[in-house]
Amino acid sequence: MTHGIHVMQKDGNWAVMRGNYTLDEFKSQQQAIQLGKQKAKASKATLTVHAEDGSVRVLENYQNTEGSLKRHKVRRSA
Repeated sequence: MTHGIHVMQKDGNWAVMRGNYTLDEFKSQQQAIQLGKQKAKASKATLTVHAEDGSVRVLENYQNTEGSLKRHKVRRSA
């Protein structure tokens, strides 16, 4: 896992992670994404949202100091 904020499944819940540290866990992915965005914006980090199978669904880059968001949807290969 790269540095930044990650939203991923952990023990049946959706976890918001920074490195190997769990910031919080939620029943829904949407709740986890909301917190993940807040944490990524506050720390000017990248938010990585993972699918249930662990693959990357979305990358949102909040590292730009001018406040612009770079969002990349990641397509899964067949």
